[in-house]
This record gives sequence, structure tokens and C-alpha cells, in this order.
Amino acid sequence: MTSDFPLPAADPERPPSGPGRRRLDRRTIAICACIAVIAALGAALLASVFISDDSPASSTKLGLEPAKNVDTQAVLGTGVVGFDGAPTKLAAFAGRGSPTVVNFFSSTCTPCITEMPALERVHRAVTDVGFVGIDVQDQAAQGRELITRTGITYPAVRDPGGDLLRNVGGAGLPTTLLLDGGGRVVASHTGALTETDLRQHIDRKLR
Repeated sequence: MTSDFPLPAADPERPPSGPGRRRLDRRTIAICACIAVIAALGAALLASVFISDDSPASSTKLGLEPAKNVDTQAVLGTGVVGFDGAPTKLAAFAGRGSPTVVNFFSSTCTPCITEMPALERVHRAVTDVGFVGIDVQDQAAQGRELITRTGITYPAVRDPGGDLLRNVGGAGLPTTLLLDGGGRVVASHTGALTETDLRQHIDRKLR
């Protein structure tokens, strides 16, 4: 006997149910969980390498580079100019028995302006290390205004043509050099330094 009421058609968009679908969901979840665990372990491993101060990578994290192929006599003998217009040389400030921090800066360099107060604080606190600032390719009035604005009190001279920066292998501004008591460049850093970073550099390379 046929029914007067037609049977409803199957819904073509309805996903099949049953144990096969449950197995697929569990498998997918398991794969995702494994990927998440592997990613977490990898992140932890990287963090342990780059964050630990006891690891050899800690000095790399600070960005301190060994100085290579820098002629000490050429560096100390390169002519610079005082803000009073008098010619002088880096040898007047470095290579005289005490270690020296040499910082290259410019009034158009925002990171330079940011770091200079930090350098001044270290200069005041670390009395056995000399400091000298080198103003690169500025007009004298621009460099003088920047010195006043940032409050540095250590000696500063001008490198109008960028000759000294080139002779030390400087790749950009700011560049900071660490010189030993004989004026030898033992390390360099390109980019702004924090007060903490600079203190660590001094302790590791100049003491």
C-alpha cells in the first residue's frame, strides 16, 4: 500500500554522523595538540638561549662587536676640530693610560639624542673611564645646541667630514667605541645604548 504522504527527502547539506566522523575529529584535535606542544618547546628553547645572561649569546644580545682591522695610530692621529674652531686629534682625549668611551653623534640622529643622557649618567658614575663625544657632519652651532639640550658634560669635538668615523669603520650613527688605555679600539656598537648596556660593556671589555 502506498502512503498519501510523501516521505521527506534526505538533506544533502547535512554532514554524515557516526563513528567515522568522531574518529576524524579526535585525530584532528590530536594533531593540533602535538603542533602546539612542539611550538611551545621551540619557543622555550629559543628563550633560554637568548635571555640567559650566562650563555655566550648574551654579549651578542647586547650588540657588542669586536673591533677588526682598526689602525690605532691612524685613529688617534685623525684630525678633528674643537667647538672653538681649534684643530685637535683624538689622541688628546684617548690613549693616555685610561680606557675611553668614544661616542659619535649628530643633531639629525634621533637615537643619538635618545642615548646621550644615558651616556652622561654613566660618565658621572664611572670615574675611571674617560668619555669623549664626536659630532659628525654638523655645523658647529647645531652640535653645540645638541650638547646643551642633552646635558652632556664630557669633552666633545667635531668631525665635520666624517673622516674619523670612516677610519674606525663606523657603519652608522650613533656609534660607540671602547678604547683601552693605549687607545686601541677593543669593541664597537652601532645603535642607541641604554645605561645598563653601556655599564655591562665597560665591565666586560675595559676592566
